[in-house]
Amino acid sequence: YLRFFTSSFFYNSFKSIFYLSLKRKTDVFLYYPQHFNYKTKKPFCFSNMINSMQNNNIDFVIFEEPNIFCNESRSKDIFPFDIIWLLVIIFRKFYRGRDYGIIDVKIGKLLSNILFIKRDVKNIITVSQSFQSVFRGMFPKAVLYDYQHGLISKNYNGYIINSAISKNILNNNSRILLFGEGFKKKILNVDGGVYFKNHSHVIGSTYRQYNKPKKSFNGNILFTLQFTKSHSKDYNIKLLNKTIDFFNEIESNKINIKLYIKNHPRFENCLSTNVLYDYNFVENAPDKLIDCFKICNLHITEYSTVLFDSIFAGIPSILTRFSSEINIYKNEYNFPCEEFSVLKSLKRINDDSYYQQLINKQIRWSKDLYEPFKEKKFIELINNYD
Repeated sequence: YLRFFTSSFFYNSFKSIFYLSLKRKTDVFLYYPQHFNYKTKKPFCFSNMINSMQNNNIDFVIFEEPNIFCNESRSKDIFPFDIIWLLVIIFRKFYRGRDYGIIDVKIGKLLSNILFIKRDVKNIITVSQSFQSVFRGMFPKAVLYDYQHGLISKNYNGYIINSAISKNILNNNSRILLFGEGFKKKILNVDGGVYFKNHSHVIGSTYRQYNKPKKSFNGNILFTLQFTKSHSKDYNIKLLNKTIDFFNEIESNKINIKLYIKNHPRFENCLSTNVLYDYNFVENAPDKLIDCFKICNLHITEYSTVLFDSIFAGIPSILTRFSSEINIYKNEYNFPCEEFSVLKSLKRINDDSYYQQLINKQIRWSKDLYEPFKEKKFIELINNYD
């Protein structure tokens, strides 16, 4: 909290209030949580949209939601939302009830009045539905979109909750922007999914093209960990213990590999992982994925979406399957990987023909889910809702 209140971003967020108080028009309002920054000047998740709007002379603004537990650097090129975010957190304490979506709409209306917000915002695009209900109250005439940022699953409280459409999506009359037709087919089949027929749009992902697949395994593996604040403490401990068991198997079988481990973006020191670095075959992965894939020719994960980054880099992925609870790729998306144990897969991966067969299968599988960005479709969407 001390870092938050003494940060220059906190005081610079007064500029955000001033911007919103001007009686002018903005075509597109982009909003994302800080942990999506990935140490870039502009959020990578919106990179294609930003380039498209600049190419088409569309007026837009980018706001960043703070995270007091996140130590990642913040961009000075983006409006910080710190003060408004703090006011929302405070006002939530004074409202009774369990429907937080309705509460946030009321808070949005209240903030619109007390902060004299006059900005005419045509479209609002968020990631992970951050503050959507607040924005619905603050800008009642705006078209609300949420841009997909990972897998859509019954295990996540996102667009789907308990195999049915999320109530917040319906209450806010939100539209969703999807990576591929495979995801649209999935959400159309949930309870109430007919809503998505006209309220979901496939605009593609941040990926542009596939790199040439690697020909063989070089002994280096990127291991993306899934310890995150989103899980319960017990579940994180379960994953940690399973990871330790796996590392012990590697050690006892004397498998000659090097594991580069990488924390989840929302790790936020939710538990101590120091024990993992006691193994002589373990090292810390580089910060940037592009640098990870320069070193590693294989990716291992429980369910990280880095799996798609790996496939686009021409590198196959293996699932750990430590937990049947979140075996999303296999159970919900039929991800092509062998039913062998991770250890047996590692022993087979040195066979070049097996390696090449695996990455080619995974490339074919991914094409229906992560399509290239469709600039024309995106521009048509934000221009047609007047």
